[in-house]
Amino acid sequence: MKRAGEPFFRGTYNIGLRKGDDALKTQIDAAIDKIINDGTLEPILRKWGLWNDAQLELQNRAKPGAQDTDVAYDITSTSFNWREAIWRLTRAAFVTVLIAFGSMAIALTLGMPLAIGQWKGPRAVQWLCTIYVEFFRGTPVLVQLLFLYFGLPTIGLAMPGWLTALIGLGLNYAAYESQVYRAALEAIPRGQWEASYLLGMSPLLAFRRIILPQAFRIALPPMTNDFVSLFKDTSTAYAISVWELATAYRELANASGQFLMLGVAVSLYYLAMSLPMAHLARRLERKLQRREAIEAVEAEIN
Repeated sequence: MKRAGEPFFRGTYNIGLRKGDDALKTQIDAAIDKIINDGTLEPILRKWGLWNDAQLELQNRAKPGAQDTDVAYDITSTSFNWREAIWRLTRAAFVTVLIAFGSMAIALTLGMPLAIGQWKGPRAVQWLCTIYVEFFRGTPVLVQLLFLYFGLPTIGLAMPGWLTALIGLGLNYAAYESQVYRAALEAIPRGQWEASYLLGMSPLLAFRRIILPQAFRIALPPMTNDFVSLFKDTSTAYAISVWELATAYRELANASGQFLMLGVAVSLYYLAMSLPMAHLARRLERKLQRREAIEAVEAEIN
């Protein structure tokens, strides 16, 4: 690197400390004074080409009896605007909801073809589906997001962070949803297929009218659990600079020091997003169970 011109402002090296940690600050100051006074600092800086006249000024100030002109910067603000913080968290929660719903839509769309391909597909298709499932289930979702965000641009496929998070989480959860669907489909007795064929139904019609509704009732509880987990896994998008709820919490807490209260607020946001979905799924599950019971009673009467 080459300097563009003469310096117009004096730069300094700074050490950030937790607010109120005066004992550590004293120890660090003493350690810096020690390596300045015994001459240890100068060879280190000369080795890396960092020694200049400004270091001589620093040595003179560090000598015993010299006036201390060091300035401590208090980055953490003593006043905190909760109204602004809640507004920022709300906007971040909206991004989290969009990513979660978009990712789940991808997962639901891809999960069924993967399940059918692994369950009834030709051997080559079964192998391809199995490789997909094991890859996305066997590697951390954070690594997958980093690969998509930083790796794909090297071959000309660059996406914004929010889209990368949406697609990455969708591809990851599609592997899990496929196993939920496959287990639900395999739980349907083969006699259901045979009875459908006796009624003159084609395999596709039998699957759509007889097998799929029963499999859906079996798959609904684990699907709900996956959706709730997806809301929490959106927090991994902070690694690719997506400003979602967990990222907003980290930035606001680092700037204000309000880790406890902001953490409580963020937890309430996550609960507010996930609990309604779990409640809705339970209501739908009870409704399907009542419908199944009514159909069974009608079948016995007929």
